[in-house]
Amino acid sequence: MIDSKYILVSILAGVFTKLYDDINDNELLIEYKKNKFLTEILKGLTIISITGLSLQYPLYFLTLFLVVIIQYLVDKTGPYKDPYEKSLLVSMLFMFLLFDYKKLNSNKLWSSIQDFSKPRNTIVLIIIAIIGLSIFEGRMMKQEVSYAKLYTRIIYIIYCMIVIYILPETFDGIKLLCYYLIGYFTVSIIIQYKSLETLHQPNHPVKL
Repeated sequence: MIDSKYILVSILAGVFTKLYDDINDNELLIEYKKNKFLTEILKGLTIISITGLSLQYPLYFLTLFLVVIIQYLVDKTGPYKDPYEKSLLVSMLFMFLLFDYKKLNSNKLWSSIQDFSKPRNTIVLIIIAIIGLSIFEGRMMKQEVSYAKLYTRIIYIIYCMIVIYILPETFDGIKLLCYYLIGYFTVSIIIQYKSLETLHQPNHPVKL
């Protein structure tokens, strides 16, 4: 059973991450980008929340790190282009010196990897799906604002809910990553919807 405070922190970590990301990349939010206090607060809260969760749940960090690295390598939309985002790829490596590897429970992990006859116990299938969705979006959706991205992220949230509530034997670290993604994609859906609404106004200078 995951303590509710960690669930809340994980959701908020996703919210902070996506808010910073969209403020920097979505031209409709350019006014917020000028607020340096806001962007620095979002960066600080993101780092603190993810670090805290990673120390408590190493599997959460390892899976997130794997997703970030793969996205950096294959995403053609140009993520991690500003100095802060690039620095995360390096600074995240420092976490490997800090957390308790005993919390990974290697025997249980290995048993789960071997037991493909029971998908709800199989961590590999879940990780592959999360990474696969990330690669698909990076390769196929190059527009910052689009209906395809809006609908895809709704599907992501449904998938995360399935992992959390229908696959109850999933490791806590993976569940927390799904809570992070729920926070991340909820913000994305709201901003995508509002951006599409704005872009379809007759007199708006920026068009899809």
